[in-house]
Amino acid sequence: MNDLSQRGSAIEIIADAMDEYDMPYERMIEEPSAGEVAAELLASWATYQRMEAIIENDYASDSSLFVRDVTRALLAQGDRNANLAQAYERIGERLVKAARDYIFRVHAMNDADEAERLVAQRRREYQRELTREGRA
Repeated sequence: MNDLSQRGSAIEIIADAMDEYDMPYERMIEEPSAGEVAAELLASWATYQRMEAIIENDYASDSSLFVRDVTRALLAQGDRNANLAQAYERIGERLVKAARDYIFRVHAMNDADEAERLVAQRRREYQRELTREGRA
């Protein structure tokens, strides 16, 4: 995420979300619906960087856990009594949660602070407008 043009849009995405949720970054990212924000942030990344959130997250990086889950799913394919859908669901759920955490962690480093400054600036400007309109 070193491309500044990408970074600017990420800051705006985060600031808009913080405004909408009316929460600081750390609390906003805990909201279940903030998955939409993570998806929007991921879409703002350069195409060649998007796989990073999927292959470098904690779940995929912990090869013992990921490989164990994939191995169980592979074994379930040949077992009539196994719940293959549940094995797939477990992998998918863990992968999505870990990718979401990764995305928010990457943006917490610099973008969240900048977004908080942008939100504060927007609110000051809004207050100034209200004050000006009140005098008119």
